Amino acid sequence: MISHIVLFRPRRDTTPDDRRAFVAALEDAFRQVPAIRRAVVGRSLPGDNGADFPYVAVVEFDDERGLQQYLAHPLHVPVARLFHHTCAATTIVNAETMDAREPLSGLL
Repeated sequence: MISHIVLFRPRRDTTPDDRRAFVAALEDAFRQVPAIRRAVVGRSLPGDNGADFPYVAVVEFDDERGLQQYLAHPLHVPVARLFHHTCAATTIVNAETMDAREPLSGLL
């Protein structure tokens, strides 16, 4: 499985309309892009990197091909545009992940 992990901090001057547009674009993409296996979003807990990155999104795919399909999908275009328009800082990690309830012998 591939996890697309995005930590982000909105710009202070982002308007409520821009935030609503960004959330709507995320909802559309996360609900309609067939390559997405699972998507979760949330807020960082106090004491973590919440000051630097108060929000997180984790999008899961079966494989790297699924990630590439998502990044090339027309519904990702407004997500990327609004993400860059509304975010002051971000960290993105694409990782090969596995269910930790399964044997982890192939991980290390």
